Amino acid sequence: IALMRRAITAYTDYAGLNERTNADTVGLISSITDPDVFADTLAMQIDTKLNKKQEILEAADVRERLMVLNRIIGEENEVLSIEQSIKEKVEESVKQNQKEYILREQMKAISEELGYGEEIAEEADRWKQALKAIGLDPKIETKIDREINKFMKMPPGSADSSVIRNYVETIIELPWHESSDTNLDIKKAEKILDEDHY
Repeated sequence: IALMRRAITAYTDYAGLNERTNADTVGLISSITDPDVFADTLAMQIDTKLNKKQEILEAADVRERLMVLNRIIGEENEVLSIEQSIKEKVEESVKQNQKEYILREQMKAISEELGYGEEIAEEADRWKQALKAIGLDPKIETKIDREINKFMKMPPGSADSSVIRNYVETIIELPWHESSDTNLDIKKAEKILDEDHY
C-alpha cells in the first residue's frame, strides 16, 4: 500500500509536468485497489523509453514492479522539471525582448513627436559626411557607419547613445592624414641627452 501511495504521489506530479497526460487519469489510477491492476494501468500511462517499459514488465512480482515504477516516474519527473524550467526561462526571455522592443518603439515615437528624430538624423548625416571627407579605409568607415546607424535607433540622452557620440566624434577629430615633424633620430636624441647630463 505504501508503494502504491508513493506511486500515486509521483504520478500526480508527473501529470502536472507532462502536458500530454490527461489529468483525469490521476483519479482513475487512485481508485484502483488491486496492486497488479494498479501497476499495469500506471505503467501504461507513463510516456517513457521502451527499455524502461521492458524493465517494468520483467519485474519478478508486483512489489518489485511498483518499486521500478516509482524509480522510473521519479526519473521522468526530474527530466520534465528541467524541461519546464528551461521552457519558463525561454518564455521569460521572449517576454523581456518583446517588452524592450515595445519600449524602444514607444521611445522612438515620443522622440519623433518631440522633434528629436530630425536632430539625430541631422547629427548622423553630419558625421557620415565628415567620415567621407576624411577618406578612411573602407573597413574602418563601415564599422563606424554601423555605430552611427545604431545611434540613430537609440533613445536620445541614453547612456549608450552618449558612448557612441563620444566614440564617433573622437574618430572624426583624429588627425588621420597628418604626419608629425618630430625628429625620430635615436642617435641624435642620445647625443643630446648625454650633453645634458655630462
